[in-house]
Amino acid sequence: MTTTVPASPAHRYDCPIVLARVQRLRGIWFRVILEELRIDRNADRDTAILDAPRRLNAAFETWIRERPEAWLWVHRRWPS
Repeated sequence: MTTTVPASPAHRYDCPIVLARVQRLRGIWFRVILEELRIDRNADRDTAILDAPRRLNAAFETWIRERPEAWLWVHRRWPS
């Protein structure tokens, strides 16, 4: 249930998808963390594009497991 739309131009133009998150440190202090999600241009286009959402969700899972108290979903992100 994650879009593949960002992966298509990333594959075509060989540019990364930038993942961003903000962590609250204390009070009004925050840390912005950027991570690069590269699309494998050597792989088959469809395979590379379909792999991007899996890797994106794996990044979300890691972030949520690191700080579960910082996350709130107001919709069913992963329906069963």
